[in-house]
Amino acid sequence: MRINFENPANTLFIRAYTENSIKINDQVFSHSLIITTQHVTPWDVNDFSALSAEKFQILAELDVEIILFGTGAKQRFPAMALTQAIIAQQKSLEVMNNGAACRTYNILAADGRKVAAAILLENN
Repeated sequence: MRINFENPANTLFIRAYTENSIKINDQVFSHSLIITTQHVTPWDVNDFSALSAEKFQILAELDVEIILFGTGAKQRFPAMALTQAIIAQQKSLEVMNNGAACRTYNILAADGRKVAAAILLENN
C-alpha cells in the first residue's frame, strides 16, 4: 500500500509498506525497526518468539508518549511480563498488525504527537 503525505518539519513518515519491507521517506528497510518522528533505529528482533523484556526496555527508554507495536501480518499480543518496562514508564503501548501500526504512526506523527512505532519484519 502506498501512503502519500507532505513532510512537515522534516518529520519521518512511512510512505509504503509490504509484508517484507517498509519505506520511510525515501529509504526502504527490510529488517525490524523502531521509527520516531526524527530517527530510524534497527530493532534486533527476527520473529515474534524472539521477543524479550530487554527488547521492550529499549522502547520504554524512548522519549515518546505512545508506542505502537506492529506484530507482523497478524495482531499478536506479547506476554505482559515482557512489557512491564513500558508500563512502569506510564507510556501507552498499542499492539496491532503492521499495516495498522504504520497508518496510525503517520496520523499521530502528522498531528505532532511524540510517537514511536516498533515494526516487526519476520523475514529478515
